[in-house]
Amino acid sequence: MGAALASLVSLLNPAKIIIGVGLSNEWDLYIAPSVAIMREQSFADMVWLIPVVPPTLGAAAGALGAIRLTADSLGF
Repeated sequence: MGAALASLVSLLNPAKIIIGVGLSNEWDLYIAPSVAIMREQSFADMVWLIPVVPPTLGAAAGALGAIRLTADSLGF
């Protein structure tokens, strides 16, 4: 995952990276090491300034987004 994040940062130079779903529950075990790898392997100079954060809605963010998209497409 760290290499994938490094590629994402190098190609897109995002302002923020939000990692959600079940992965945000394993922050110290899985995400923190991946972010360290991202910061080591990225070609972008600004990689140290890009915040990597969990979603503010927690692990349910993806499900809530899907519900909202469905409601919008059905006209609710």
